[in-house]
Amino acid sequence: MPRFVERTNRLASRDLSRPHNRRSAARRDFNKHLANIGPDLLWVAVHNSQVIGFTGLIIKGNEAEIEPIIVSKAYRRKGIGKQLVETVINQARNKGIRFLNVKPVARNIQAIIFLSLIHI
Repeated sequence: MPRFVERTNRLASRDLSRPHNRRSAARRDFNKHLANIGPDLLWVAVHNSQVIGFTGLIIKGNEAEIEPIIVSKAYRRKGIGKQLVETVINQARNKGIRFLNVKPVARNIQAIIFLSLIHI
């Protein structure tokens, strides 16, 4: 488990579009987020033993939020993000979730475009 956490942590801090001097804050925030959702609600895409993307599901009652959706820049536009989101949607259905949200921050234009294009 520690290697998995470190790999997802590196991907999160590298691909969150934060300046280098704010990466430690990104890692701290991500570790807190991971502790909040737990490993059972986190799905990881791996290629050649490398973490290339991941997503999580935050459940509150019969509602849930997909958070985060991160795919390494080298693997974007290859269907990885869509597969991750589809997996989370299916898992949410299996858990009886009635309402599912995705709330990208306004400055994350790439996420907003991605979500508008996947037609789920």
